Amino acid sequence: MNMKKMFSIGLTILALAGGLQSCKDNCTLETVYDANVPVYLSFEELRQPATVVASSPLKKPAKFWRKDDYLFVSDLNAGIHIYNVANSNAPIEIAFVTVPGVVDIAVKDNYLYADSYTDLLVLDISNPASPVEIKRVLDVFPYNPFKVQANEGFPVVAPDESKGVVIDWKIEKVTDEAACNGGASIFYTCPNCEVMNMGGGFLGNSAGPQTFSGGGSMAAFALMGNYLYTVDASTLHAYSIFDPLNPQKTSEQTVGWNIETIIAYERFLFLGSQTGLFIYGVNNPASPNFISAFSHATACDPVIVQDDIAYVTLRSGTNCQGNLNQLDVLNVENVNNPVLIRTYPMSGPYGLGIDGNVLAVCEAEFGVKVFNAADPANLVPLAGISSINVKDVIMYNGIALFIGDAGIFVFTYDSAGNFTPGGTIPYIL
Repeated sequence: MNMKKMFSIGLTILALAGGLQSCKDNCTLETVYDANVPVYLSFEELRQPATVVASSPLKKPAKFWRKDDYLFVSDLNAGIHIYNVANSNAPIEIAFVTVPGVVDIAVKDNYLYADSYTDLLVLDISNPASPVEIKRVLDVFPYNPFKVQANEGFPVVAPDESKGVVIDWKIEKVTDEAACNGGASIFYTCPNCEVMNMGGGFLGNSAGPQTFSGGGSMAAFALMGNYLYTVDASTLHAYSIFDPLNPQKTSEQTVGWNIETIIAYERFLFLGSQTGLFIYGVNNPASPNFISAFSHATACDPVIVQDDIAYVTLRSGTNCQGNLNQLDVLNVENVNNPVLIRTYPMSGPYGLGIDGNVLAVCEAEFGVKVFNAADPANLVPLAGISSINVKDVIMYNGIALFIGDAGIFVFTYDSAGNFTPGGTIPYIL
């Protein structure tokens, strides 16, 4: 197998030949390596109609979205679980929909939008217990063979897109026939290509005072009016969903690098990246326009906005780079000039949520920090929750839904920031 061409998406180059090797001109050096070899799902198989069963074990929760009494959870690359959470002490799964390659989801009215590797899928959820696939828009998302993480520490064989989408990687012996020019063989590795999971949309899509539809803070999908907005590592995409049966892409534009999250607030989109917060206007919703940016040191940064105050968490780590762990509070009343109000030290913040004056920040193994946010310049620490390892939260009307590597945890809370545990949707190996 000719391994000269290896594939990389923002990946690190690693010389694996073990140093320079000398030999005669015009010779060929063959070296056998253990490498990540793609496992494919053909496009024909990918695009089979979604199937529905009553329930399925939750294996790897990714993004989540609450609509009224229902919770929608994407099980990374596998499908979407639908739960009735009307009883906070006993959430019940009512359906599971197979959606290969799913990560992000969003819900508007009776329709659920989800990615399926390269495609955009639309489900009719007017009966949440019996969702129906009504549309698959082909090839709207960039091809990303690393939606399933490759094995760290091994080189990666270039995927062949003609064979389908990559659904797994297996370690096999491969042969590199390197032109012998006195240099080392160069392979590509994938240390930072894991899909960032845990998150949802944004708590800002209510259809009226008695209804609610929204998600967490670590989203790549956001809804505003009759438009769906999605981001990948460098691009903002806009889709018209005036006709839910026929979503139409209206624009795409490069917005920066290492883009991670997007939320919608009033007439603006807030994009979180590893280097800063970007604000876009939607006076023309079909083609958002750049307004301003607030730069920070390199770190992962989910964001939420309430009452013209943006709360941005910065986190260090392998995928996030940098060494910051903090909460930045910004005044974004003037979107042309975001102003830092105050920075609060944190342990390892991920996603966050706010409802009224109650602010909750998820810190994985460090639990959940809770604050009274009546004065954003002087957040008052409250009791918090130390018993759960979670990475994002949906808060609305006294019900908090926390998502983590171990599953979903339901809590009730009051206006004073007291949290009481309820039911659990466990993670199952």
